[in-house]
Amino acid sequence: MYNNPLDPSRRGWKEEWKTKFQDEYGFDPEAAKKLLAEAGFGPNNPMKTTMVLSTATGLSASDDIAESVAAYWRSIGVDVALEQLDGPTLTSQTRAYKLLNAARVNGTSSNAWVGITQFGSTAGTPSSAGPQDPKADNLLKQIWTTLDEKKIDDLWTQAGDAMYYGHHFVPLFWLPVEAAINPAFVSDYVFGGYNSGAWTHVYNIKAAR
Repeated sequence: MYNNPLDPSRRGWKEEWKTKFQDEYGFDPEAAKKLLAEAGFGPNNPMKTTMVLSTATGLSASDDIAESVAAYWRSIGVDVALEQLDGPTLTSQTRAYKLLNAARVNGTSSNAWVGITQFGSTAGTPSSAGPQDPKADNLLKQIWTTLDEKKIDDLWTQAGDAMYYGHHFVPLFWLPVEAAINPAFVSDYVFGGYNSGAWTHVYNIKAAR
């Protein structure tokens, strides 16, 4: 992934996000330590954060991934606390804006709008799952109320830039939705695209005769 949850197949894509990925997100522990030092953090004043362990939907290994990310951060001097939260507790804390200075692994098979507003900003509903960036949130709210297709593409690019260069995400990987069917039982399935769940429009499945 280069810019969650955007990719080359989606509107507003900017090839620059891919070509500059190494410079912006490349693995460089020494550079990370330098950036922390420039921000005033060090052995006597470590940066502190919390990694929430809460299994992401459709990603059973998310807790293991979260602990691995925490280990990378610890190796550069970040003081990372691990906190196990079940789904209802996580939801109630985020909706009440009580989960501060924390990170968690998440995944979605949603369209770009749902993915970004639910996990990358405070522009969605519930507006508490991602970082609050007034610039990015303002752009997303403009997308919400704009009908001009060309303007919408431009707004998506601007919002993507704000998130990409603001480093709102730690991009991990993209797993396209795939389906395998037995033609003896299924003759047709018109996949209308998904909103927030991986599989939708199941009423379009036609049984083989």
